[in-house]
Amino acid sequence: MPPAIYSTILCGSPDSLPALDSNFYSTLSQFISPLAGLYVIVKPLFNKKDEIKTSFPKTFYTMLTLSLLTSLTSAVTYAWSPAASIPLAYISGLTLNIATLLIIQDSGNQIKETNRYNEDLQVKYASIEAPLKFLHVPQPEFDIPPRTTLQFINNTDNPAWQTEKKAVLPSRQTAQMKDLRQRDKEASSPDSNEASLGMIVNILRRIEGKIDDPKPHDSNPTEHRSIATALRPFNPRSPANSSEVLGVPSFLRHETIDSPAAPNDPNPAISFSAHQVLFWPAIQSALPESVKLMCQMQGGTYSTRLEASRPKLPHAASVDISSDWLSKLSIATLKQLSDVYFTTFNLANPILDQKTYFQRTLGVAIDGNFGICIESCIVLVVMALGSMGQKALQEAGFAGTPASSPYVGQDGEMLGLDFFNEARKRFGFLMCEQDLQACQFYLLSGLFYAEALRPIDWWAMLSKASACSAYFWNNLSRDRDEWMLDMQSRLFWITSMFEAVLSQELNLPPSNSLHLEEHIALPKFISAQDIASFGSFRYPGDDPFFHYHFLSQLAHRLILTRARNSLFHFNPTSDYPPEPVEDELIRQLEQWRERLPPMLQFDPKSPLTQAESPSDALVTAWLHARYFVARYHIGRPLLHRALERPSSLTEGHLRKCRDAISAVLAWASVIQVTDTMRSCNPLKFFVCSQ
Repeated sequence: MPPAIYSTILCGSPDSLPALDSNFYSTLSQFISPLAGLYVIVKPLFNKKDEIKTSFPKTFYTMLTLSLLTSLTSAVTYAWSPAASIPLAYISGLTLNIATLLIIQDSGNQIKETNRYNEDLQVKYASIEAPLKFLHVPQPEFDIPPRTTLQFINNTDNPAWQTEKKAVLPSRQTAQMKDLRQRDKEASSPDSNEASLGMIVNILRRIEGKIDDPKPHDSNPTEHRSIATALRPFNPRSPANSSEVLGVPSFLRHETIDSPAAPNDPNPAISFSAHQVLFWPAIQSALPESVKLMCQMQGGTYSTRLEASRPKLPHAASVDISSDWLSKLSIATLKQLSDVYFTTFNLANPILDQKTYFQRTLGVAIDGNFGICIESCIVLVVMALGSMGQKALQEAGFAGTPASSPYVGQDGEMLGLDFFNEARKRFGFLMCEQDLQACQFYLLSGLFYAEALRPIDWWAMLSKASACSAYFWNNLSRDRDEWMLDMQSRLFWITSMFEAVLSQELNLPPSNSLHLEEHIALPKFISAQDIASFGSFRYPGDDPFFHYHFLSQLAHRLILTRARNSLFHFNPTSDYPPEPVEDELIRQLEQWRERLPPMLQFDPKSPLTQAESPSDALVTAWLHARYFVARYHIGRPLLHRALERPSSLTEGHLRKCRDAISAVLAWASVIQVTDTMRSCNPLKFFVCSQ
């Protein structure tokens, strides 16, 4: 700038105007030079592919415009006022240099960003490639035909099952794998986490995609046509399979659900419900006359009818209990019962976020003196479940001193019923709530009814929880945060799994909200960001062990649903399900077991015999039990065949029957481990079936 000012002062007036001398043409050439530079910079603006990206677009375009205008003005002005053209030329060069510097700076940033992005891609590729190589699944000898196979039955000219589909890794599982691996890398070794998450993703992919993908070319379509009659289309992404009742399309569906076959049916279908085993002819012949009479009077829905006729839970409080007994509860008692809940019920069914509960929910309930608010209702149900959990810990020898209470329950009285009744009183004023905490309350209440051996009431709570979940996902607000989405996802899948158990075993319809499962990601167990953490303290429920277990039991539920829809309630003309279907389902189950995370691995030949901690009885043992009960379900149609048509069995059939019976015997030893905490077993009503 000083030289430009000094040159302007020294510049003299021209002898004549206009001064079209050599200096004028020199100034004009200086204008043409920046004009060429401007053209090089501005040209990409007309090509969207090469568009210039800058952090300060307004400044950049302003500098370009000023440089062009001042350069042109400087050249023209020189002919009449050479002194004025000098600062204009200076401004032109300055603005052009500023625009160039902006491009250089942003180009450097873009290069760095691109390099980082490429490095991230390499890391992500390596992290995904490693577990996929580790979990490589060979091509199966037999693929279960897809749901579109039914089209082949009605139109042999258009075999829809010959259309090849690609099994792709669902994006939601891929995102979950990366997020969980990044958050849990400090808690365990990265290699173990990658393999574990890869296992879960691969299992879900096999169930969601591979099982439904046919081979592109098959030389024996007739065989597929016969197999197709044994299969029914279903939604593999939903554990409860709500989209089709019993997996049968509407044009083949019976009027009743899980009802026995009609008398004129020469080959009645086998029900997936374990209660329906009583209606097997071979079993009927061995039953006492009183049981036979009950089956004839109640029909195939006898278990549901008997449960519906039971009296409701008592409303009266314990004897000699004061009306203000809640206010007499100490903080230590509330804290202890809450801790018991989170070390028992919440391990396998993470309905509540432990951090949010202790730092927000519990405080609101105490400050409000357990008034009418959703926080009070949640805390009271947690107290009720904590009372049950405390008894379960005592049954297994894990509990210390019981929590003090202002009353002593009577002999035979249900533990926690007083807490639960208080929660029910308050929630009567909140019955129209549809938010996250209302959904949690319904699920917690469902656990209480499950422990009370009242599956019908449990199903009623699940229906309300499902409605809350559907309300949220159908009305997503713009101000939702990641933690809220993750918690709602967690509640959705818990509801889905529980509904699968109830609707598949009893004559209870599933909810209509499970059609959302294709749009809802699996939970990632995100910690609430708006609640302060105390240093590096981690709650027990934050352990990735329980996160992996939750996803593993979800994958197992999908396998059971697939077995139910592939092997049970098949077309009567198909007699019994084809062996390749059974073999493929067993293969899927074995892959599920073999690819469990290292921390969840177990040897079926050496089942768990003793629980050393609550998690052994409530988490680890249940993985063993789920494996054996799935082997039993897959082999149950063959056991039916062995009882009804023993002459039709081959050596292979006998071997599979032996494996199914061995699974039942192994299950019996494992279930004894879970029975050590009998008071903390929501599936006790279904323990012999699910």
